[in-house]
Amino acid sequence: MIKALIQNRFIKIIHFFREFLLSWAKARFTDDATAAIQKGAAVVLESAGQAEDSIRLYIAAGDWDNAIRLICTQAPFLMTQGREGTISTWLSLLPPVLIDKTPWLLYWEGVLNLLINKKKSESCFEKALLCSLSRLRSLVGREAILLQEAISP
Repeated sequence: MIKALIQNRFIKIIHFFREFLLSWAKARFTDDATAAIQKGAAVVLESAGQAEDSIRLYIAAGDWDNAIRLICTQAPFLMTQGREGTISTWLSLLPPVLIDKTPWLLYWEGVLNLLINKKKSESCFEKALLCSLSRLRSLVGREAILLQEAISP
């Protein structure tokens, strides 16, 4: 009983200290400096295998490319663990325009909606396919241009 009370108070102290540090940093650093610190911390956390905390920091820093990369890497593992809520939360924190431009995010949004909203799920899968085909056409077009430039005198 006493041990539980001590742990509870310790957790509260940690929470208050964290809030103090965050407010102190916000008052002393610019938004760009804060984002740089968050990105650096995200890289460290990711290399230490702490993907979930890393994703939160990438999102907070507005580092969408790394957030998307890591979300797409982690999503299959989280689905096998029944943790689709985590993926859903991450997707809700991303700008919708990024989801609409990223086939894998559209795919995961479709998977998340498969049992609860069939129409939305089908729409997401269709958008994912169309987005993938568009990207493929773009890549093929660039390759054709490069090939043409390489063989032209």
